[in-house]
Amino acid sequence: MLRITIEDETAASRLILAGKLTGAWVIELSKAWRGLQQSVPNRPVAVDLREVVFVDQAGQQLLAEMSRAGAAFT
Repeated sequence: MLRITIEDETAASRLILAGKLTGAWVIELSKAWRGLQQSVPNRPVAVDLREVVFVDQAGQQLLAEMSRAGAAFT
């Protein structure tokens, strides 16, 4: 299970993740991230991974894609 919390601020959008980034949760994170990109395309995205306990290969690939697109990670 993965909890995804979205905080929209003036300067940036923030995705706070807690739990396991695996399976269907990778798809849900992708939807959340792409939704942020579409709604405010020029706003930076910050991703807080401090409460993530496991990331599978698909999750790693998504995080790499997010990084290439400019997401910052904590």
